[in-house]
Amino acid sequence: MELERNCMLYIYSSRGDAPSTAELQKKIESPNEATKAEGMQDLIIGMTQGEAYTRLLMTVIRYAMPSKDKRVKKLTQLYLEIVGKCRPDGSLKEEMILICNALRNDLMSPNEYVRGSTLRLLSKIRQFKVLEPLVEAILQNLTHRHSYVRRNAVMCVYSIVKNFGLDAIPATIDQIEQMLLSEGDLTTKRNAFLVLVHCASKRAIQFILQQRSEDGTGGLGFLLSSGDLFQLALLELLRKVCRQKQQQKAGLLRLIVSILPNTLPSVAYEGACSLLALSRAPVSLKAAAGAFASLLCGNSDNNVKLIVLDRLQECVQRASRRTMEEFVIDLLRGLQTPSLEVRRKILDLVLQIVGKNSVEQLLNVLKRELLRTAEPEQLTVPRTMEYRRLLIKAVHSCCTRFPEAAASVVNVLIDFPGDPDVTTATEVAVVVRELVATCVHLRSRIISRVVDAFPDSAHARVLRVSLWMLGEFCEDSELLDSFLTAVYAACSPLPFTSGDSGGAEGEQRSGCQPKLKMTTRTVVLEDGTYGTEDVYESVNEKGDSSAKAGKTALRKFILGGDFLLASTVAVTCAKLILKTSDEVHAQLAEEFERHREAVQEKAGRRTLTGDAQARETLLERQELEGKVAPVKLRASTEQKTRVLYLVACLLKFLRLSSSGAGAHSDAAIRVCQSLRALCGLMTGLEKEKAFVRHWVHHGRFALERVLALGPVSDDPFTWNLKDAEDEKTVSAPDDLAFFRQLRPDRQSLMVASEGVAAVGEDSLEEDEIYYSACAGLARGAELEEVDETEADLQLTVGGAGGTSPSLSGGNAKDDAALFQQRLAKVQPITGQADPLYVEAFLQVNQFDLLVEMLVVNRTQDSLQNVTVEPSTHGDLKLVERPAPVSLAPGQQAVLHAPIKVRSTEAGIILGYVTFSRRGSSDKECLVLNELHIDVLDYIERRWTCELAFRSMWAEFEWENKIHVNTSFTDVSEFLEHLMKMTNLTVVGFRPPASVMRRLKFSAACAGLDEAERAAGDGEEDEDRYLQSVRKIPTLRKLSESSSFFAVNLYSRSIFGEDALVNVSIEKLPGGKLAGSIRIRSRTQGIALSLGDRITVVQRGLTK
Repeated sequence: MELERNCMLYIYSSRGDAPSTAELQKKIESPNEATKAEGMQDLIIGMTQGEAYTRLLMTVIRYAMPSKDKRVKKLTQLYLEIVGKCRPDGSLKEEMILICNALRNDLMSPNEYVRGSTLRLLSKIRQFKVLEPLVEAILQNLTHRHSYVRRNAVMCVYSIVKNFGLDAIPATIDQIEQMLLSEGDLTTKRNAFLVLVHCASKRAIQFILQQRSEDGTGGLGFLLSSGDLFQLALLELLRKVCRQKQQQKAGLLRLIVSILPNTLPSVAYEGACSLLALSRAPVSLKAAAGAFASLLCGNSDNNVKLIVLDRLQECVQRASRRTMEEFVIDLLRGLQTPSLEVRRKILDLVLQIVGKNSVEQLLNVLKRELLRTAEPEQLTVPRTMEYRRLLIKAVHSCCTRFPEAAASVVNVLIDFPGDPDVTTATEVAVVVRELVATCVHLRSRIISRVVDAFPDSAHARVLRVSLWMLGEFCEDSELLDSFLTAVYAACSPLPFTSGDSGGAEGEQRSGCQPKLKMTTRTVVLEDGTYGTEDVYESVNEKGDSSAKAGKTALRKFILGGDFLLASTVAVTCAKLILKTSDEVHAQLAEEFERHREAVQEKAGRRTLTGDAQARETLLERQELEGKVAPVKLRASTEQKTRVLYLVACLLKFLRLSSSGAGAHSDAAIRVCQSLRALCGLMTGLEKEKAFVRHWVHHGRFALERVLALGPVSDDPFTWNLKDAEDEKTVSAPDDLAFFRQLRPDRQSLMVASEGVAAVGEDSLEEDEIYYSACAGLARGAELEEVDETEADLQLTVGGAGGTSPSLSGGNAKDDAALFQQRLAKVQPITGQADPLYVEAFLQVNQFDLLVEMLVVNRTQDSLQNVTVEPSTHGDLKLVERPAPVSLAPGQQAVLHAPIKVRSTEAGIILGYVTFSRRGSSDKECLVLNELHIDVLDYIERRWTCELAFRSMWAEFEWENKIHVNTSFTDVSEFLEHLMKMTNLTVVGFRPPASVMRRLKFSAACAGLDEAERAAGDGEEDEDRYLQSVRKIPTLRKLSESSSFFAVNLYSRSIFGEDALVNVSIEKLPGGKLAGSIRIRSRTQGIALSLGDRITVVQRGLTK
């Protein structure tokens, strides 16, 4: 039946039983048009539900087709669409001759809508014997006065030519071309042009060139007036021709570029995608990026914005930064959307293309957005804090790359350490600290603002960072006096007590009874009515309430048990007082001169080696540092005495604290050192001078070493930028050169894979895959020590048949490796002695899982209705059950069961198989062994920064703790195997750009030859990443010289589930490793699944 090939509709019927043939025949033969329409409708519904009704064809031809009623005629056409037109042997039924006559009459009907509807019906008929008598009438409709008829006539002609070839209608192309020249309806013109595109592309190109020559605007006026449908068809033609005829490519690409600015969004998107796929010229990429940028700002749909941003990312990867820099402001207009994901992608793109010419404009926009997020009405907008953090990270990246432009945003940044959001305030404090250390010309300005903003800081870490900056870089006596006064006021009243933060307990211990102050306020009672209550507060002698006295953030944190902050206060104050000493100033000046001479000597070596740029950079650094030579600070005796008293009070508080500090704590020891330094300065003890010199001089150099160990910042944006010089190296000098023109045909792509055909005919993506495959084989040839010149020649010309035996053997090795890998994953789920032997192979495809089962009949009987009944446990859903099969003795069959995976929760596939023997009515049943889903198949390598890791660690509630139990004795080897087996990455570290390109390419070529990837490409990528991890200085030093080791790891599932892992290991005296691994996630599933995976991995590893 035709319905099997053309299922155009399905209508549900509430009637329980299908009408009989006699009932339908009676309705169709009725003279009442409504009854006849009802009968035709019941007939169509019955046929769509599987009823044949073969005896009613002649009834419909005699009584329904001659009807003039429009509803009956439409139902008749639907019936002709689904009715079977051939006998079982394939020959045409005789009744179709009568149908042809009726259809011809409809094609000549005076009603244009009957003609158009009939033409649409003929477009769906696949029997040429039915269409052949109607060809002349179809062609006559090409010149009908009504556009609806012409439009459907063109598509009917196209359907006939597409299915039966141009010989079916010999003069089709000429008539369509003449029609195209004189047609005024845009849809009809598009249909006619589409026929030329698919049937005679040369004629279509000639038509476009003719219009360009006749139009004074180079064809632009004609194209703009043709409508979006015609323009989309034109783009389809241009893509097809550009890949086939390279000599015409340049002119056709210029045509695409010319129509992009003045077209509708659909045409602009398709045109930009065409430019992106067909050309890598800067002009084409710039035009495509401009179109995408306009679409980004002109559409309100966030899904459209995300798609456009992905395309813009492709433009950025293919074009140079200088080419894309002019679109910085255009992209920033897209920040007006409320979607955080869109904003994140826009900032990521902008930071990749920003340069010296556009960084000022970018910073101005970021500054304006930061100020807007601080407005009161914005605080109620969801995810405003996260957007603010994104903006701060972007500012951080810009200031890191372009320190000279940081002056415009310093004032805005320093206003945010008092932000109520601790993550935002901490991020700003870290940025300001880095600016102070790197931007010498901004130090005095930043330090002045930090002193002013110090009393407003409300977070412990922000206070610690501010104190460290002031202790290292405060070089003005007035600022010193203001800062010391502010610190003393923030810590008052002294001495500290371990009771309440207001100091009320201290007053009670001293015997002073505080006065009570009564306050009356209105409250809401439990029944909803209003009432009053009296609140009593103790007040001091000045009348201030004790609950408010001493409630500064600094004092509150110290009394609350933040002993690290207490030691930071003591160290900072002591360091600043030490800088007022003449001896310390002389030591600082001596150290500065020594450093200056080292810079001059280094610049001289650069001059001898001819590195002028490096020499210029060093001289500029020397000039900047010369402006901030050590300055003699001055402080009054009163300030020194107050600082000494403050440090002594801090030491006493730490020693007597009941919160676990004690006299031997790190904080107490540090405060004691500060007190010793101050006493040594005031008493002039010689034995304290060496300690003071080391203490004062080497603070700021520690920050420089910390910044040099890892990424420039905790910002993934900066990771994309810090390897800019590495990104310029496209290929090594000795890499294989690929000549596209020397590739004979597509068969040369056999070295890559069979899946390349899906890329497209003669496309640039295909060339990239071919090039990569050739490069891989060239590397293989080098490893096998074959003739390098001969291998390069064979690969360059693309001759598959001329490939050397060693290279062909490489492909055979890949196939063997693929077979070996698949064989290793096969799991038997029944026993060898069972009547049915079943083994399963789990094939993962992103969110889908295909269970491929091999069922073998091991008996001497024929088994019937062999049915595998799989079931799932966990977050799995069975999509389709395998169909029953019958197996002869020794016969085998392959069954498939697709399963939808929804999360990384540990899933289990179980079930049973039933069958019956021939001649027996009893069914036998076998229980299948369980199949466990490997969580590693759904975990990807992803990277994150330290600040984001800490934020997620504090937010996530599900935690799974695993104790380390392994036979490894080397920490680095254990960490390497753990990362390899779980796809985890080190937090705050991203591999070099060269490794990232290889990882991205291996992920992008997921549809290529699995044999090549299975043979070692994926393992090579893992090895490259792990090798880069081994080079991290902090991890290397910890693993080599420390008994304790801690590292944070991160990964993400394909479902967007973040997995945070903290590894804490202690190396015992006997060499054994002990410790714990803590996993946190937002959902319970991935925490438990990854924990089970780590448990199995560490137990299964052997040294």
